[in-house]
Amino acid sequence: MLFRSVIAGLFACLLSTACLAQADLVTPKDVTDGAVPRMVPFCPVGTTGKYAACSTTNPLPVTGGTGGGGGASTVSGSQEQDVRASATLNVATANAAVTLALNGQGTVGFTFTGLTASGATLTYEQSNDGGTTWTGINEVNAGTGVPAATRTTDGQTRISVSGRTNIRARVSTVGTGTITVATNVSVREGIVTLGSSLPPGGNVIGFASPPPTATFGVAKTTGIGTAAVQVSAADTTNRRTVTNTSALACEIMPAATAYGTGYPLPAGGSFTFDASGRTTTAIFMACASDGGTAAVLNY
Repeated sequence: MLFRSVIAGLFACLLSTACLAQADLVTPKDVTDGAVPRMVPFCPVGTTGKYAACSTTNPLPVTGGTGGGGGASTVSGSQEQDVRASATLNVATANAAVTLALNGQGTVGFTFTGLTASGATLTYEQSNDGGTTWTGINEVNAGTGVPAATRTTDGQTRISVSGRTNIRARVSTVGTGTITVATNVSVREGIVTLGSSLPPGGNVIGFASPPPTATFGVAKTTGIGTAAVQVSAADTTNRRTVTNTSALACEIMPAATAYGTGYPLPAGGSFTFDASGRTTTAIFMACASDGGTAAVLNY
């Protein structure tokens, strides 16, 4: 009987506001379910100030809503769908423009109708400060993929606008009449661009290396002096590596000229005619004094 009285007193305490702290969630309490102990969490019952065991009808409260822990998160000002619009532009007026305000979008699509017949030229411009300062930006032609800073013909194009506050197509050369400009502002980035130019060297976009060969050839030349001699005939098929096999300072050149007019090739040095530096012409070599030797690998 004493045990039952204690348990009854504990439950009476748990269900009263006087026994509970003012927190939203009560620390789980040990209760008895038959002979098996278990942990039961308690949750607030609406706004009554009372608590009961957590269940599907009396769930644990979840906070959040604007990026905090739990709940749905929302990015302020975001656009979850593309925004489409259409406008007319008087291309007979210099500097008239179709201007779009951006708010985190990644790509803007333009469709021009009547531009070809008008004879006008439009220039694309961007702003990072709400339209106070404007600088040029390139389109990417939707049909050819070729970038351009201006537009004179009908058709579709796209511009990457990540990080910009505004984009516009401005009349830089007047024409006649009005044209129609349809726009599609998208949150998705569909254009891949280079953030900076490629560094100098062997970065050749579109270069196709010569196909592999099954054999290679070696040509050796001795007795090279200050007057250049041919070390490799013209070759339109193979790659060639020229090596100065002597202990002399030598030079390579495209014609039989004198030492001092070619490209330096130090003792033991090599030069490969391949990739962006490939040449098919004959190769000549001259040295600082008599006794120079060379080896050319063709492959």
